[in-house]
Amino acid sequence: MGNGQVDDSTPQPDIGQDPNGQKPPQTPPGARRVDREQVAADKLVQAVLDECHRPLAKRMDRVKVSVTLPDKRRLLVQADLPDLARVHEGTRDFLWANQKVHRLDPGATGEPGDPGDPGTEGAADRARIIPLLVRIVDAVAFGPLYRASKCDKSGDDFLLTDHDGVTATLHLHANTLLPSALTYADQTTVRFDGYLRTKSTWVVNKATLAGLGTCDTIFEDGGLLFASDFFTPPGTASQPNPGEHVRMTSPG
Repeated sequence: MGNGQVDDSTPQPDIGQDPNGQKPPQTPPGARRVDREQVAADKLVQAVLDECHRPLAKRMDRVKVSVTLPDKRRLLVQADLPDLARVHEGTRDFLWANQKVHRLDPGATGEPGDPGDPGTEGAADRARIIPLLVRIVDAVAFGPLYRASKCDKSGDDFLLTDHDGVTATLHLHANTLLPSALTYADQTTVRFDGYLRTKSTWVVNKATLAGLGTCDTIFEDGGLLFASDFFTPPGTASQPNPGEHVRMTSPG
């Protein structure tokens, strides 16, 4: 890539603290050393995306991601980022839309406490955990970078602003173009603890968010086309498009 001066020496480990006062993750082995002073702020976002997601650039806004929580619960998140998601766990199916959690599977008749199903967390806990799942998926997909229309240098970090004026702060591993964390406008930070490296990509596969802990993340698919009613809350009328072609989505 033509942005920045690159050599083959190993990047220096990060020092200091991340925005939550925690020790930042170590720079991933094999990361290229880049003189970021040679990369203009208005070119930085594209430089990062080229470094990490070059062949994935058209596929990261509509994704299917498996998230394994610290207690080994595995959930499947299918999302049209940043605001719409279906979350599956076993036979349970939840929708995140309009900043609200809706339960879609037949067990929804047991709301709000789901009596008779001791393995199901209560409505209040779901209302807490599902937005966090969507947030961590948005972060590991580098959602704020893809949505950014402006990038400004802010000390060692970069302030991203989208077309609606929503901001996020991008933190990078020292002397690289690999993100170490994203801090959202509400000051929640998703820290990137691990990457899956291929010949042409760096994809986050472990991340930490307060309230969830450190989670393993696996991208199952991207560039999905969802049916027009896939994210429609219960009781909301929708008009199907007879000419619509979709890639079928499923919980597994």
